[in-house]
Amino acid sequence: MGHGAAISGPQVLGISTSGTMTCPWGPWGLAVNLHWRSMIPTLTWTPEGVRFIDQTRLPLEESYVLATSYEQVAEVIVTMVVRGAPAIGVSAAYGVALGARKTKAKTTEEFKPEFERICARLAGTRPTAVNLFWAIDRMKGLFANLVDSGATLDQVQGRLLAEAHAILVDEAVWLYICHDLNPRAMSKRVQNFRPAQSWSQDFTHITMA
Repeated sequence: MGHGAAISGPQVLGISTSGTMTCPWGPWGLAVNLHWRSMIPTLTWTPEGVRFIDQTRLPLEESYVLATSYEQVAEVIVTMVVRGAPAIGVSAAYGVALGARKTKAKTTEEFKPEFERICARLAGTRPTAVNLFWAIDRMKGLFANLVDSGATLDQVQGRLLAEAHAILVDEAVWLYICHDLNPRAMSKRVQNFRPAQSWSQDFTHITMA
């Protein structure tokens, strides 16, 4: 595999499906593995929900936000806890999957109007985000196929989560934050640094202690 080839899936992290260290591409592969293992994932799926690194607090503080509902995922996007087009798209996909998991509907047919509301809420978080709509449309397409095939609600929930995982793998290269961009990147003498809080980047005044 050449240097410009796409990399994704468990091997990008240097972990095989059995949990052992892998080095599929020789010395270059080892370098890639070590590079990824020295980085922080922007977001992670957990049994409780989606865990986000709070990018509004970087680089001076490394803290996390756990979204346990699609509404909370939407809020994470709106408040810029998560940033970057690919990360926003993956967040939306997981928001859809999370909404499906949390539904009180008993059947796929009963879930259909709720699914539309979930997608609409997430789509409204960032009206100009291309990746956001791409991910939501991908989830909508899958849901439509599942409805047409007569899938049960359990099957729908499982497939939507699997699709969100697939989108995460597709975008894996763009979903990590280098440690060098985190607290250790700046001297503790730097004071008053404030990361961007809106899409209009302003200058930040800092002082050196």
